[in-house]
Amino acid sequence: PGVFTAEAEEIVSGLAAHAAVAIDNARLVQKIQAELEERRRAEDKTKLLVREVNHRANNMLALIGAMMRQTRADTVPDFISAMQGRINALARVQGRLARDEWDRTDLLKLVSEELAPFGRDIEGRFRIQGPTVPLEAHAAQSLAIIVHELATNAVKYGSHSTSVGQVAVEWALTPDRRLALSWVESGGPRASVPDRK
Repeated sequence: PGVFTAEAEEIVSGLAAHAAVAIDNARLVQKIQAELEERRRAEDKTKLLVREVNHRANNMLALIGAMMRQTRADTVPDFISAMQGRINALARVQGRLARDEWDRTDLLKLVSEELAPFGRDIEGRFRIQGPTVPLEAHAAQSLAIIVHELATNAVKYGSHSTSVGQVAVEWALTPDRRLALSWVESGGPRASVPDRK
């Protein structure tokens, strides 16, 4: 008792209250800064994702444009059918890549999914064999279209145009890590020169 006067105690209490408010304000400012930084990071991530989606959409549109220019058909319905098959092949591979989070996808899964729409007891008519091969997105898209085109031709003109024909799809990695893929048809009609080029 008697160390501080009432007036001094009131001043010290006031300073303590101001200090407490200042500390609370400092904590609040830090929290706001952290939230703003988090929001900025989220906005940066969103911008990056938007750029990536735009890039992929532009690539897909360019690919579809190229497919349209290269598609030959005698009639509009034939053209539509051919394009729809190719677009469906792209849609399947896009779905596969999305399930694999656009990292890489497995060649066996890709080939199996691309051949599935051709049905006809896939287990007995298609033999699919090869080691696990992870494919990057651009390679997967190209291979999906190639497999789709080969299967379409097998159904229209090749081994699957008969009831007993078979297709063997096999692959291996060469010593220099290149993919060697083979598509061998058997039990179909004899190959002949096409009527048109």
